[in-house]
Amino acid sequence: QLDEIAPLRTATFDVVTALHVLEHVDEPHEFMASLAEHSAGGGLVVVEVPNGASTVLRVADAYHRVRGRRWSTRVSPLHPPFHRYAHTERSLRRVIEGAGLRILELHTLSGLGRDRVRPPGRSRAEWTLRRTAARGLDLLGNREFLFVIARTAE
Repeated sequence: QLDEIAPLRTATFDVVTALHVLEHVDEPHEFMASLAEHSAGGGLVVVEVPNGASTVLRVADAYHRVRGRRWSTRVSPLHPPFHRYAHTERSLRRVIEGAGLRILELHTLSGLGRDRVRPPGRSRAEWTLRRTAARGLDLLGNREFLFVIARTAE
């Protein structure tokens, strides 16, 4: 919680962001309430989390089942820090509105545009194949990230 950081106990901000944080916290409702408390009256709270209902995650989960693994990409079994929650539009809306915030925008985003430069160590062929597959999945909609802009009461 932000309240545990001494200089932030009473601070407020015009914009508070939590990008790929909410899925890692044990108490998402309390964490979101903390963000709302630290947003100045009429301030914005911006949140992005993996979309637990995305087509990409469903395909990845099916792949793990075919391989005989009882894994879910929604709760990140592959690497720490582990995801505690897999948010959908509905659950994310509940957490944000439960903190007294009014949602201005809520939509899905694709990770497609985040990989514009080929990462070191990745072959051109592999990078091209992954981007092509991502473009195809992106056309299906229900993309892999949920992005929200919300406002506190003035």
